[in-house]
Amino acid sequence: MRRAERETGKRQRSCGRRVGLAPLALAVALASGSPAGAQGSVVLYGAAGAPSTLYVIDPDTAAATPVGPIQVSGVGITVHGLAFLDDGRLVGSADGAGLTPCTGSACAVLVDVDTASGAASLLGKISDDGVPGQCGEIPDLAFDPSTRALFGAARLCNVPAGTDQLLRINPANGAAILVLETGATGAGNGLAREPRSGALFTAASPDFVRLLPDPVEAIGPLNGGAVVSALAFHPLTGELFGAETGSADSSLVTLDPATGALDFNVGPIRVDGVTLAGVDALAFQGPGGCSDAPLGSCTDAAKANLQLKAKRGRLKLTLKKLGETAKSEFGTPTSDTGYAVCVYETAEGANPTLVAGYTVPAGADWIEKEKGFQFKSKEGAPDRIRAVRLSAGPAGKAQVSVSGKQGVDVPDLPLASDTAVAQVVNDVGACFGAAVTAFLDEDNTLVRYKGIKPTPTPTATPTATATPSGSATASPSGSATPTPAGSVTATPSATPTPTAPPTNGGIVIIIGE
Repeated sequence: MRRAERETGKRQRSCGRRVGLAPLALAVALASGSPAGAQGSVVLYGAAGAPSTLYVIDPDTAAATPVGPIQVSGVGITVHGLAFLDDGRLVGSADGAGLTPCTGSACAVLVDVDTASGAASLLGKISDDGVPGQCGEIPDLAFDPSTRALFGAARLCNVPAGTDQLLRINPANGAAILVLETGATGAGNGLAREPRSGALFTAASPDFVRLLPDPVEAIGPLNGGAVVSALAFHPLTGELFGAETGSADSSLVTLDPATGALDFNVGPIRVDGVTLAGVDALAFQGPGGCSDAPLGSCTDAAKANLQLKAKRGRLKLTLKKLGETAKSEFGTPTSDTGYAVCVYETAEGANPTLVAGYTVPAGADWIEKEKGFQFKSKEGAPDRIRAVRLSAGPAGKAQVSVSGKQGVDVPDLPLASDTAVAQVVNDVGACFGAAVTAFLDEDNTLVRYKGIKPTPTPTATPTATATPSGSATASPSGSATPTPAGSVTATPSATPTPTAPPTNGGIVIIIGE
């Protein structure tokens, strides 16, 4: 079934498990009747209250389960934005008044949030590198995995009240640079990046606005002046969710990115039947902990083989002739380094889109070898991945292989595109992958598909062009230009149209039923 056909059907979403995911989220998945680790499994996190509590929210019913209070060293904080980074960490923007780096009553901070408990650690004060001071509030966050850019919708950031901005924030310490003035002055300010186009949207009541690519464009009015305090795109379906907080209670809603039309089709966000107030942040975690776009900083294989078979639920991925790989890049999967296997399709004219993700947890099923590590599991829990081999070596000698022999929940086949990307990523930031272009034999049917010819791994269209590290730097496809004085301003270029990658022989992908 093609993607366009799949998305016209009934929404099928469930909560699942990722590398290092809280056991609570897994319990939610099992309670919903969906298999943990299914190809379509995602987890939606939310923050509500002042000080805030972290919740897992069912995107089908809006039922919420508390994880724990969000606290820094035992002190409760109010979180306004959440976003998952490409290393699997959940970060939040919060009111940091009273915390050590802040002065005065209005001070935004960046925190790292533990998805298992809600406990937070302080990363730094969010401030514009170009102007001394601090940002009063960061209403929401969004992350672009193609450029590793963390964006923040900013309010009262060294500018007069009523003027809102878009910042790019260093996820390590909160240092920020100005990307653009949004022109928005309304309430809400939810922020989200659309995975397929790379566009960045905000909901600033009464308007739904596209911020990137530049120029800023008002898409349409929000229904009845709705106040949408948080936005998040579903990483598999591409559906846009929001937290509507215009009334005393909070509701989980969906929005049409083409018009801004809002639909109260999910319902009030409730815990044991009691509606929550003040849901101010949402963030989706992809299946297996996969990012919604292929990671750009990935070691590519010069030779690979990928097999997806729906009939018995099989997956086999072999990445050979990798670039130089040290054993240390594999982390310590015998104790605490989890892995994820991520599959993307790359339809012409669109950014690569996540279609499946699988978890390989750390622990006793791993054994250490001279050159790397080996994983063997008879059950293959949680996602039916039964074997993994990691072998370090010089360029052309390193290898990574993954196998799930039966019961793997593969994406709908055939994929909607002729190009696919497979990546194996871990909790310590290493990534190994390959991209292939598939073709269909003339006498073939839907039963068996073959692909050949390796391609450079496609990445998503960048949506930012500057790096907040004390000075602005230009990215390969953008035009970051630091101003001589004052705030550092990046002028994003128009979003380029993705082009088909070149091919040069050697990788095989087999897709079948």
